[in-house]
Order: sequence, then C-alpha cells, then structure tokens
Amino acid sequence: MNIFTDDEIKEFEQIWIEQNVHSLYNSEKQLNDDKYINYHIWEDLNWKEMYKKDLPKTIVFRGNNPILVFHGGCLSCKSQQTFGVERCKGCKYFKCDWNKPDLSIREKVI
Repeated sequence: MNIFTDDEIKEFEQIWIEQNVHSLYNSEKQLNDDKYINYHIWEDLNWKEMYKKDLPKTIVFRGNNPILVFHGGCLSCKSQQTFGVERCKGCKYFKCDWNKPDLSIREKVI
C-alpha cells in the first residue's frame, strides 16, 4: 500500500530533482506545512532510489535518523520524540523561518 497519491509522488519527485539536481533549495518551501512533512517522509523513504535514478555517480553518506530532519538544527533535537512532529511547525528550523523561535530540545552534555 502506498501512502502517497500518484500526484504527490510526481510533485515530490519534481521537488527532489529541483533541489538535488538543479540546486533550487527553496522548492519545498512552497508546500503547506502538512505537505512539507509528507515530502520529508517521502524523501526518507525514497532518497536511495532517487540518487540512483537522477544522480547515479553520487556517493551519499547518510545515516539513519529516528526523526524527520528539516534542517541541521534538527539532528540532535528530542522534540519530535517528546511532542510529535506537529510541534516542529512552530520552530525556526522547520522551513528555515528565522523569525520563529527555536523549539528544539537538546540533551545537556556534561
């Protein structure tokens, strides 16, 4: 069972190509917040296939992360595990909206 419609898949593939092949990094910002989250879920599920198809000579080092990563600021954030992905919509790292607050939760390093 596919969780995305054919139209969403086409749209997400086009956004991926714009960002990764043509370096148009704001392509995903046009999406509403829910679709932006769905795009990142789709990307997490399909990135290997997309690189093989569109950028076959690229070597990608990408680890597994238990959360959706919208920006590098999300990498050590614990907010999704505690509050869910909906909280991310209000954070500055969600769509790189620096006017929003930093809602990330980090573990203290001693």
